[in-house]
Amino acid sequence: MEASPGHLEIYDAPGNVTVKTQDDITLENTGGKSKSTIAEANVEVRFSAPPKEDIEIDNASAGITLSSRSHRASRCGRLPLGRY
Repeated sequence: MEASPGHLEIYDAPGNVTVKTQDDITLENTGGKSKSTIAEANVEVRFSAPPKEDIEIDNASAGITLSSRSHRASRCGRLPLGRY
């Protein structure tokens, strides 16, 4: 985890992640379920492989970016999204 004024980064968390913040946030390679409640800040979620658990993002009015990069390919893959 890294934090700087206005930005929070969480990466390689082995289990579930629940975050409430007003800062921009990057979640990368979380191992469990991810639940983010963000107030008017940008959210970036990145995976090196498609996620195996649910991703839930509640964002009032800013951008959400989701990306998955396969180990076998250099191009972005599709994420199996249910609720976002």
